[in-house]
Amino acid sequence: SYTSYFERYKPFCGNVVVAEFTDEPAQVSRYASDVLGNSVGFSSDLVAQFKADYGFDPVPHFYKLFTNGEGAMKFRLQYYRTANRLFERNFMKNIGDECRANGIALTGHCMAEAGSYSQQLWSGRIMPYYRHMGIPGIDHLARNVDMAIIGKQCQSVCNQYGKARMLSELYGVSGGSLSFEDRYWIGNYQLVLGVNQFVPHLSLFSMAGCRKRDFPQNINVQQSWWKMNAAVDIPLARACYAMAQGKYAADILVLSPQESAAAAWIAEPKDAGVRDSSAQTRKDCAKIGGGVDAVINALFASQLTFDLGDEQLLEENGSVDGGKISIGQMSYKAVVIPEMFTMRPSTLDKLEKFAAAGGKIV
Repeated sequence: SYTSYFERYKPFCGNVVVAEFTDEPAQVSRYASDVLGNSVGFSSDLVAQFKADYGFDPVPHFYKLFTNGEGAMKFRLQYYRTANRLFERNFMKNIGDECRANGIALTGHCMAEAGSYSQQLWSGRIMPYYRHMGIPGIDHLARNVDMAIIGKQCQSVCNQYGKARMLSELYGVSGGSLSFEDRYWIGNYQLVLGVNQFVPHLSLFSMAGCRKRDFPQNINVQQSWWKMNAAVDIPLARACYAMAQGKYAADILVLSPQESAAAAWIAEPKDAGVRDSSAQTRKDCAKIGGGVDAVINALFASQLTFDLGDEQLLEENGSVDGGKISIGQMSYKAVVIPEMFTMRPSTLDKLEKFAAAGGKIV
């Protein structure tokens, strides 16, 4: 379908059409038929890729995805690493490369970006996906100022891979009473998290039928206040442009503990087709997510700049040079390790070299 769009609108790609928006892609759907209620993500090439990654057949070990026992946690970590690699390569990289070849950027956001639990439930480990997007993006729902990790994950990859723009689909599920004041403070909150490209949710061509009640507010010509809309949009647009200039400076790298959620993930059947996990998994993910959230909030409260570091990105694009540890274009003088159940050998190796060179580890 992407190819047909490129062929049809080729004269407009790179000028009128600057990006292709993908909305809420995920490895699996939490809501499925009754027979899929206790499923995990799978694809036709997963077994072959797993064998290539780890040198053994995963099929006799599949039961370990649904129960604990000897070697189960290690197998789950291996399985979900392979699943993540395939989704990244077959979806994000594939479409991102095709967009670039046609002179536009891949943008949009993944499903369920917040928290260790929801990420593993829907999309897997999200941070590596962002590097294949020309304009990485997030989703901000309702009128809240929690879940800062959503923005920091994306901003960190933008910093590390030199992405000038970071998008947010914002104002969704905020209600028909959403005011200019609300939109302004929500916009400023997003700017603090690194966003510098707003995609308001939503602007309907028509409000006929049920559409006028579909996750309001509708920000378009049908509103009585539309002629005054520039009063909020122009200041925010100018701020976005200003925030897209220069380069972010950060001395601190916070390791992402998301792979620990994969290792802890024990799939469990629930009511009528709802994909879920065991009570122990939910408890473990709350501990993992709560730990990294506490670190992020403490750094924000101290007004310190920092990035998150995904272990795969650290392995593939990271290095240690003297007293600094780097991922891509960013270098850091200190590393913070939050609550984690697992750590890649490549991560441990780099941290040992970093510490030996005088780097600070907390």
